[in-house]
Amino acid sequence: GTLMKGDMYIRDMRHTKGHVAATTGARWHVHDSNVFATCSEDGTVRLWDVTVALERGDDAMSLNVQSGQTGVCVVKDERGIKSGVTCAAWRPNGDSLMCGAKDGSLQLW
Repeated sequence: GTLMKGDMYIRDMRHTKGHVAATTGARWHVHDSNVFATCSEDGTVRLWDVTVALERGDDAMSLNVQSGQTGVCVVKDERGIKSGVTCAAWRPNGDSLMCGAKDGSLQLW
């Protein structure tokens, strides 16, 4: 599938429609088969819900902010500078997401 590409000129990554750099990974939620997370070199982890696109009658293979993006986490280093996200994994109970960043940190959301 494809995800909406965000506007790289918007400074606050929480307000873009999608990732503005290469996606480095995607993980389906461990309990909800309609939810997945994507991570990117742009320093964000985005949560998506396939049911929004399906309810609208759109192609569920193509998600954007109006049809499925439900949340954005911006990953920053200890100085507050965005750090690219290299991987993400759901906690076994599905209540949080662990992200690995390029600065070597692990961050729990």
